[in-house]
Amino acid sequence: MAREKFDITLNIAGQVLKMNVGMAEEALWREAASSANEVWRKLSTNFRDETMLHVMARVTLLFAHGYLKEKEANGNVDKLLSELDEELGKLLRTTGQAPEA
Repeated sequence: MAREKFDITLNIAGQVLKMNVGMAEEALWREAASSANEVWRKLSTNFRDETMLHVMARVTLLFAHGYLKEKEANGNVDKLLSELDEELGKLLRTTGQAPEA
């Protein structure tokens, strides 16, 4: 029987992180670490006089901003789909093509 989770080691900005992850999510964790390192390298160049902690705070803020922006966009899509479903249901009931809910 194959193990569902296993240990991986990631290196982000010189910090070693050991994690126990599901096989289905390993690639996603590795891609996330790679993206974080790429942004960290770029910001380290732009903010050479700042501490590593300051740069990592900027990386964290950038990723949190992106997450919240996507979360808002997804919420808008869910609302739109719900409104369209409701409108379609009304139209179908009006024309007698759908059973009453």
